[in-house]
Amino acid sequence: MTPKIAPQNDRLVKLTDAYCRTSPGKAKALGKRLEVRDTEAVGLELRATPSGNRSWRYHYTRPSDGKRGCISIGHYPGTSLDQARERAWELKRAVDNDKDPAAERQAKREADTVQELVDAWLLHYAEPTKADRSLIDDKSMLNKDVLPALGLMKADQVTKRDVVKMLDTVAARGVKVRPNRVLALVRSIYRWGIGRDRVVSDPTVGIAKYHKEVSRDRVLSAVEVERVWRGLDTAKMSEGSRIAMRLLLVTGQRESMVCEMSRSEIDFKSGVWTIPKGRTKSRLGDHAVPLSPLALALIADAEKLAGDSRWLFTSQKGKGNARTGAVEADDRGPITGNSLGVATRRTDWGIPHFTVHDLRRTAASGMGDLGFGDDVIGRVLHHAKKDVTRIYNKSDYLPQKRTALDAWAAQLELILGIRQPQTNVVALRA
Repeated sequence: MTPKIAPQNDRLVKLTDAYCRTSPGKAKALGKRLEVRDTEAVGLELRATPSGNRSWRYHYTRPSDGKRGCISIGHYPGTSLDQARERAWELKRAVDNDKDPAAERQAKREADTVQELVDAWLLHYAEPTKADRSLIDDKSMLNKDVLPALGLMKADQVTKRDVVKMLDTVAARGVKVRPNRVLALVRSIYRWGIGRDRVVSDPTVGIAKYHKEVSRDRVLSAVEVERVWRGLDTAKMSEGSRIAMRLLLVTGQRESMVCEMSRSEIDFKSGVWTIPKGRTKSRLGDHAVPLSPLALALIADAEKLAGDSRWLFTSQKGKGNARTGAVEADDRGPITGNSLGVATRRTDWGIPHFTVHDLRRTAASGMGDLGFGDDVIGRVLHHAKKDVTRIYNKSDYLPQKRTALDAWAAQLELILGIRQPQTNVVALRA
């Protein structure tokens, strides 16, 4: 009697569709998984199990260290024999060009999503270096515009088209400047990511601004300053907002700085308002603002209205913490620059349109007309001086800032008819 010969596991076969279809039967006869290499596409392997599963793998020698590598390329019959061979030849060309397909696939799996890239940017860059006001704006754009559209995508797989589609959605809300701001933010995050080797390319390259932004140069004349000041008495806003608007003009500070002024920042004895670094837009440290008698009088009025609130200009809404998102529970929170802007737009002042920020420009230009130089005015505005001198000159310019702000307040009082002209006061330009 001829002895029964156990079936052999084929190792090298010129694969055919018929062989692929019947391979589970061969595996069942063997009683184990069948692994067969194709002789036409070298490195291509068909794996079949007795239960009927069939899959494709590609074997190669890693260019980096000469060791064996392997990568899965699909299942049969979803991936046909011809498709598997074509993929195997593509992978061979990649290996011939010193690439490691399995390592690249693993790197893609481990690559950051946009959400993870944003989280890293916030943790390692934005939160340690940015002022609270800028951080609030950035998080607003990220949470409302960027992450809902791109957050789940792999950061390296985001295309220019994806970014443009997101910006189109932002622009469709009718906000002209917002798409430009979102574009700049995404570009900043990707460039940071490239510098940290978290992404390899920036999908915002070549995307132009949605709207041309013209730098504003609106400065209120002496007549307009008087009309705004007098018009605040009947303007459609709260009394606290009226005082805040006047204080913006008197001190030349930003809306957010004035609106979020707290009692703890005011030293009435020395007449100095110290704005913490976290509330400033620049990274120059705390900002000391000397307070003129006119400014101190306005702050005293605000204190009476504020009652026991720690904010001088209180709102009905709670203040969200810039870093945690939590709402302060101890009081109502401060008003916002946005609320001042809304109130300004809906008030008829009897003069050409102006914005809240134009009050800051008017104050700076007024000090310039009074003979103060850009260096002193820049310190009043808390602008960074972009030259090497800044590294060595650590003066706080407090006396010079006080002189400039006192002179500007005196000029305002002259415009408003509060005091009589003096020979050392120069008239504001018409």
